[in-house]
Amino acid sequence: MVTQAPLTYIANYYDSVQKKNAAFPEVAEFWLSGFRHVTGKKVLNLGCGPMLYDNMLRFGETPEIYVGLDLNAASFEFLEKGDHSALIEARAKAESICPDIQFIAGDVFDHMADLEGQFDAILGIGFFGTFEGQLFDGLVAATHQMLKPDGQLLKMTWHGAQRSARETEDKLKYRYDNEIEPPAEELVRLIEAQGFSIAVNDILNCPPNTVGWDKIQVATFNKQA
Repeated sequence: MVTQAPLTYIANYYDSVQKKNAAFPEVAEFWLSGFRHVTGKKVLNLGCGPMLYDNMLRFGETPEIYVGLDLNAASFEFLEKGDHSALIEARAKAESICPDIQFIAGDVFDHMADLEGQFDAILGIGFFGTFEGQLFDGLVAATHQMLKPDGQLLKMTWHGAQRSARETEDKLKYRYDNEIEPPAEELVRLIEAQGFSIAVNDILNCPPNTVGWDKIQVATFNKQA
């Protein structure tokens, strides 16, 4: 059974992302600009975490319906009530331009049947890196099932993380990471094997001791019949 991340962990994670983006703007722009690939009227953010609103503001097209799904219920409490200045601004902007933002607290595998064929685009930001083996294959199959014909998947993953043992322990406990880290190229192969064709595969190599990881992958895939 997965341990739910407490609200303090979610809030600290959000703050750390904002600070990291400010400290390394060129690195941040690399992955943030990847959201321009997200278009369509109905979009699902898998494992959305506290960045749900921030992500949407970089989409190539504002959706009419935007759904965030996350196992950690505290993510949605933070999104609704958090008082971080960046969140307050992002929340106000997102709610002013998207008429229907929905939250689903739960496991993707418990909701895949209800969401079958509903989405023009699905994104997983770091999310796919938290699965391995049969669970990874199942996640990709679920994503394929939830997309409309010709739907699009956006996957971002961070590789070669440099962090303390305590940070790693917490990330594993709250399903923010995975013990086994497949290479970026292997993730592409595994996704393509589940009925997707790759459209974009951008990789940024980073100095790990400075930035905190050695590689970021931004990849988009088109659903095949």
